[in-house]
Amino acid sequence: MRVRAALAGLVAVPALVTLAACSVPNSGSSSADSASAASASASASETAESTSAPVTLGPGIPAETAVAPAVPRDQMPTVKGAFGEKPTITVPSTPPPDTLQRVVLSKGDGPVTAAGDWLQVNYLGQVWGGKVFDNSFDRGQVFTLQVGGSEKMVVDGWDVGLQGVTVGSRVLLSFPPQDGYGSDGKAPDIGGNDTLIFVVDVVKVFPSDAGGDPDAAVQTTPSGVPTVTGDLGAEPKISIPSGLAEPTETKVTVLAKGSGAPVQAGDVVIQYVATSWDGSQTEKSWPDPSGTDATAGDGPRSFPISADSAFAPLIGIPIGSRVLMTMAADSTSGLPALAWVMDLIVQQDVSTTTSSSAAASGEGAPTESAQPTS
Repeated sequence: MRVRAALAGLVAVPALVTLAACSVPNSGSSSADSASAASASASASETAESTSAPVTLGPGIPAETAVAPAVPRDQMPTVKGAFGEKPTITVPSTPPPDTLQRVVLSKGDGPVTAAGDWLQVNYLGQVWGGKVFDNSFDRGQVFTLQVGGSEKMVVDGWDVGLQGVTVGSRVLLSFPPQDGYGSDGKAPDIGGNDTLIFVVDVVKVFPSDAGGDPDAAVQTTPSGVPTVTGDLGAEPKISIPSGLAEPTETKVTVLAKGSGAPVQAGDVVIQYVATSWDGSQTEKSWPDPSGTDATAGDGPRSFPISADSAFAPLIGIPIGSRVLMTMAADSTSGLPALAWVMDLIVQQDVSTTTSSSAAASGEGAPTESAQPTS
């Protein structure tokens, strides 16, 4: 049994309610024939209507999920408020566009987001012609999500519209039901015919090759454990010394201690390498730019962590740390004895909090029932 298949049962889909879980498969084009994204720039505190020629900003993706060429600016909502402030949206009297639209209200100077990146954002969601259904500003808590990953986390309007944006930008998104929650909508506030509007502040990005803190404090490694090599912040290598006995229980060794907050029960974004004890099988989340490594992934994964999960020993370890975890074989699942090296990237959510996002997930906006599930 390959490690990749065996790990599927351990690293399940995140516990939070995702936007993808609330959406339906695309049944038609949301952007006509355009495979390029387009948007118009506007002031962060715009009040006057203006038009702007389209500029290519988005990812090169299939037409049915692409950001469409920009409609005239006076046919899009206007937004008051600067980056970091709770926005106020004014909707024009014209009908909503029937395509996925993106307007960069204020452009940041950070890196450009790409498929596979994890983002931290603030957002406000409103129905076109209707009310605000969710926002993160009132909660004072950013929402963490992945765009363009192999395990889709959010509706197309977010998954596509938040690629190709510089960090530090405030972005206006407008999209029809087929790029949102489909004909079923999302009760109680989003109907099957509703066009959705989001103002999203892109606060931070963790790229697909993100590791732990490169300045984490290296710890003394005890004897009798697998050997780990590689620079902090970069992909590590694991080797199992000849004759080293298989583990009989799960054990965690902190190789380098980060300076972030302690891991809590919930979902944690982790970059990892895992290998079977005999070294014959390997699985990793680290991407391979060359595309030749069959064991490579497409970037960090979200691990559901609870007091009764296989990853419970990670609770309390600071974010930014690099840890070695050894696990005993499990005859029931067929999982062999494993050695993991995990970089703890960011706490995605905390299980004790209530839903925080309906925009991404859909209780109005991103929520885990009320939590951002974009």
